[in-house]
Amino acid sequence: MNITNTSVVITGAGSGIGAALAEKLSHLGANLALVDLRTDRLDILASKLINSSNTITTHSVDVSDPMAMQAMAADVILKHQHIDIVINNAGVTLWGYFEDNELEDFQWLFNINFFGVVHGCKFFLPHLKTRPEAKIVNVSSMFGWTAVASQSAYCASKFAVRGFSEALYTELEETNVSVMLVHPGGVNTNLMIDSRAASNEFRTFFATMMERSKSPEAVAEKIIKGIQKDKFRVRTGPEAYVTEWIKRLSPVWGQKLIGRALKKSMGV
Repeated sequence: MNITNTSVVITGAGSGIGAALAEKLSHLGANLALVDLRTDRLDILASKLINSSNTITTHSVDVSDPMAMQAMAADVILKHQHIDIVINNAGVTLWGYFEDNELEDFQWLFNINFFGVVHGCKFFLPHLKTRPEAKIVNVSSMFGWTAVASQSAYCASKFAVRGFSEALYTELEETNVSVMLVHPGGVNTNLMIDSRAASNEFRTFFATMMERSKSPEAVAEKIIKGIQKDKFRVRTGPEAYVTEWIKRLSPVWGQKLIGRALKKSMGV
């Protein structure tokens, strides 16, 4: 898929993978609709792209709100005339064991991580089907195929994104709209800052782990190459490949191995 002169929607664009995608896609000649709840982050990103000759619009939207997402989709299409790629990237996490998590926090995460993806697909899909070629990119995680302690809500949401995307891929296989599913490993983003935590021990451990993780720019580069090559599944980071193959070789033994290794490393 040729990126130049396409129009791309990116949710969670204000930081991390979303911001890195915006900068790289802009350099490739794409027009961008940048979506994030945080207007301060969007303003900073837009100021970096101000010298771009492309059309750049910003939209402060809560992806968990279906009415707001529907209105945003209509506004984006009106301003850009056409949309070719939708990247559903917005996400948060919730740290702590399930029994210590509040149901309200669990639902907060699921509404963003899963229903945010559903809303992005639902309200742009009719328009995307009118385009000669279009793509939906849904960001899951390495935790979309293996689950770990302290991340029950996050893992559940990313498993859901994976299942939804695989079903959507099958439904759209004979159409002009292709689906790409992204499984990043560790990425050094603002996920910690935007998270909710039942215990500080989990927050401290994962903050240290993320500092050693891949840069958002490296992940964005791989996602863009996946779009250009029309891939269905993209993995980033060696841990994403390793955990997938362990689970493929032995789903039960692999789950025990990965889960116990991470619990041991946290000292819990």
